[in-house]
Amino acid sequence: MRRYNINSDWKFRKGDGSPAAVVTLPHIWDIRGGQNGNGGYVGVCVYEKQIEMSDDWKDRDIYLEIGAAGSVAEVVVNGQPVGTHKGGYSLFRFNITKWMRPGQCNRIEVRVDNSVRDDVYPIAADYTFFGGIYRDVNLVVADASRFSLDDDGSEGIYIIPEITGGGRGRVRVYSVVDEPEGCEVCCQVLDQDGELCAKATVKAGKEPAELFIEQPVLWNGRSGAYQYTLSADLLKNGRWMEKRMIRFGFRSIRLSAESGFQLNGERLFLRGVGRHQDREDRGWAISREDMEEDMALLKEIGANTVRLAHYQHAPYFYELCDREGLAVWAEIPFISRLSDSAAARENALLQLTELIKQNYNHPSICFWGIGNDVTMFGAEDWVEEALREMNALAKCLDPGRITVCSHMMTLAEDSPLSAITDGIGYNVYYGWYVGECSDMGVWLDELQQKQVPVPIAISEYGADGILTYQTGSPTRGDYSESYQSLYHEEMLAIIRAHPLVWASYVWNLCDFASVNRKEGGVSGRNN
Repeated sequence: MRRYNINSDWKFRKGDGSPAAVVTLPHIWDIRGGQNGNGGYVGVCVYEKQIEMSDDWKDRDIYLEIGAAGSVAEVVVNGQPVGTHKGGYSLFRFNITKWMRPGQCNRIEVRVDNSVRDDVYPIAADYTFFGGIYRDVNLVVADASRFSLDDDGSEGIYIIPEITGGGRGRVRVYSVVDEPEGCEVCCQVLDQDGELCAKATVKAGKEPAELFIEQPVLWNGRSGAYQYTLSADLLKNGRWMEKRMIRFGFRSIRLSAESGFQLNGERLFLRGVGRHQDREDRGWAISREDMEEDMALLKEIGANTVRLAHYQHAPYFYELCDREGLAVWAEIPFISRLSDSAAARENALLQLTELIKQNYNHPSICFWGIGNDVTMFGAEDWVEEALREMNALAKCLDPGRITVCSHMMTLAEDSPLSAITDGIGYNVYYGWYVGECSDMGVWLDELQQKQVPVPIAISEYGADGILTYQTGSPTRGDYSESYQSLYHEEMLAIIRAHPLVWASYVWNLCDFASVNRKEGGVSGRNN
């Protein structure tokens, strides 16, 4: 398999008839409109590129691989529709082989639409839905026998590391191979120094490979994020076809109402922040350097966890969390305004499937989030049914991780919605939207007395702060940084005093674009 990056020299044109321009991906259109409250262009835009088909690609399959496009993308090759992907945050691929013409220039079009529609999530949320192809685009050229390129955007390999009796490590490797007849998968586990720890070979499409390591070093969060590397080679009739190199870690996680969150058998209070993926004047088209700066900020404030809201984030950021030892709450945009249509339900399940399959091997991911503020527009019966279906899917795809859902602070503690996932989060805004900071302590005391049956996290809490607003007499609602600082001092003391709360997440790490907001004299931004 060969992967060719094709980010450069795309012809871009808006659907409003504006002149075409040449752009380099990643790319977002109308960034300023999305962050200043004016809205910018919403609708279809077209990215077009000419690709000359190499002789080396003869008799091989050619895939177009798009890291993410917001939010619906239709791929057209030489005027022929290939397929449509619905969802603006996950990687997707289309096999374009039969539409490519050898020895000729081939026209690839990606028609991207960021319009709100009731069959694609999110339908409504408190952040800007930027339009564009905002992650890398590649051509992938592969033989017919390969680690699957059609497995919901995954790498085609799923690693299950666990500690057995006596502290011995067992690694099971499940591989998805296209045309597996005559194929073998040769697996090796390497430690951080590149030394061989274990190896095994199995027939493709049969039982998983099993490898054993004596006394493996654990991935232990911020205390030490040790990772091993799986090297997986695919052979067909003895001929080498391709290789995958995937990092993973040994760790155990558990969540209970009595003991809270446990990492490797030790209770760990998780304290962190939520994170959106956008940057001022770049929207979602952020760089690795931007992500590294975000990670540096997370480390600087002492976070040991991050909630990657409200959608699938870039693969590199999950890798950073693996490396730095942050426990990740990863989620899908089943948020705020929901639809009971069959198409919308199918889309939520697809986005959850892609999130889990594409990020299955990251040791940092401890929680799959299946929803946020799902009762904002009412708690209809079908919402419970939808959440149960998604929780069941998450448990089927990945029984080893913890499922969670974030609810509004107004959700009754005995609501059936609170008992679906392994744990729940409440988005609580005492001291900002309602009441005073001290009301948070009263609310938590009441929850503790009512003995809520599932473990409780504070999945959001926070107050707006605009850096230019300073005062010696801070009060709730003045938007000053002074009040924001006072708020966090009080909230931190309250949360520390309540062992009921196994995790808490400040909203948010940084300001982010929210096109419909106008608060504190600032438009298009959540402060």
